Amino acid sequence: MRPSHTHRAVLGLLLALPWVGCSEPTGGREAVSGDIRFKGQPLDQGTIQFLPMDGQATTSGGVIADGKYAVAKKDGLKPGKYQVVISSGDPKVHASPDELPGAPFPVAKERIPKEYNTQTKQVVEVKAGGPNTFDFDIP
Repeated sequence: MRPSHTHRAVLGLLLALPWVGCSEPTGGREAVSGDIRFKGQPLDQGTIQFLPMDGQATTSGGVIADGKYAVAKKDGLKPGKYQVVISSGDPKVHASPDELPGAPFPVAKERIPKEYNTQTKQVVEVKAGGPNTFDFDIP
């Protein structure tokens, strides 16, 4: 008895099934990390965000602590260019009430220059396979 086309198709599907479960679980995302220095010292605290510039469907970021940040591959970025936004409030200085209308409590004044956040000029390119280490030295 010769196998029919249906039998061949079923056999082909059964052979292909093991490969289906082996696809990239992170969807092509890459881990990113780096060091951030502010006025020559590791930035004590803050946040970093990566905003897509090439139409990627990923945006990510994380917490800065003791001059370091790291975004795991599962939460990472797809390859392409990203604008970088770095923010860190000065816990000793509060923003004036007219800077943030409607703020229900005192908000720490931003201490990072605008070129690194609201008017960022920082751009990085995430590459497939990395390494994707991006360091920033903020004056």
